Amino acid sequence: MMNAMPNTMLIYDDACPMCKGYTRAFKHLKWSDRRAFSELPAEFLDKLDLDRARHEIPLLDLESGEVRYGLDSQIAVLSKGLPILAPVLKWPIIKFALMPVYGLITYNRRIIAGTRPPARGFDCAPDFHLPWRIAYLCIAGAAILLAGTLPLLLIAAALGIFFLAASRSTEPFSLAGNAITVTLLGATLAFFLPDLLVGVIIGIELYRRFA
Repeated sequence: MMNAMPNTMLIYDDACPMCKGYTRAFKHLKWSDRRAFSELPAEFLDKLDLDRARHEIPLLDLESGEVRYGLDSQIAVLSKGLPILAPVLKWPIIKFALMPVYGLITYNRRIIAGTRPPARGFDCAPDFHLPWRIAYLCIAGAAILLAGTLPLLLIAAALGIFFLAASRSTEPFSLAGNAITVTLLGATLAFFLPDLLVGVIIGIELYRRFA
């Protein structure tokens, strides 16, 4: 029988669809409660290391006040929800292997999602981290090249430059991240949809991100 975690709460980035998705699943499974950063009362914010919490999702124990961050919080939830996996998840090699994946996603999550900061409350956007951004650009670019959709990359880059100029942004790595994310989306859709429709979707998504 699965062990529920009714006395814990994951505090997630509600501008990140991935964060919203998996924390919703955890709550549905009754493995942990959840609360969005932008809706978090001051009494909970005071318990957190806010700088760390922007980069590693916190899991707050509502009884003891203990806070776990990042992979430790994820492993704690999964170990309680799926006890059969607990011994494996405690292996140091597992955490060591997952750390680069977690870093890649957490520092690029706003670029991957293409979302704007919340209108109110605490904005837990991560700091810009150049090595992780370059790593993401390289991995996404390699995936696009392997998919044989280089023209899509050039189209997305051209449209991205246009919208960048229109928005007067001065963040070239944000431009590159958004453009390559949309291109990767297009490369994936190109396997299932006509090229013209893929081009329209790319244009709409770039407009959503930059306009």
